[in-house]
Amino acid sequence: MNNAEIAKEIGIALVTVGRRLAFANKAKLFATYEQQIFDELIPAAMKAIKTALDDGDAETALEMLKGMGIMKDPKTAKSAVEIEDENELQNYLSNARVEKLNERNTIDADTSGLAGLIELTAEANPEIEAEPLLVSEP
Repeated sequence: MNNAEIAKEIGIALVTVGRRLAFANKAKLFATYEQQIFDELIPAAMKAIKTALDDGDAETALEMLKGMGIMKDPKTAKSAVEIEDENELQNYLSNARVEKLNERNTIDADTSGLAGLIELTAEANPEIEAEPLLVSEP
């Protein structure tokens, strides 16, 4: 079937048939090139990267990490989600530091004074049961 017959059968202009067939041929050509990239070039690139990494090439390693999105170029603008995640992490760490400081300022966390001495004695002598402290009322 030629282009004129196709145009008549479908009810479109002969020029349109030519354009669509040319587009289909280009698409087929692109698909062929894409398959060649997947079959030949990607494995070769992966082998070259692996060789560079095995040789300790830090620049290749950094570029690979950046390309994978694991590391970002510090000059690159951050997205709103990245900024929000960073702020959330900073708030979490700040709260964790405050909580840690608060724990250190309790009698249970202070191992330098009497509480620490009692705790160390109990750990060293688990067979001794601690007697309750008797508080005399005035």
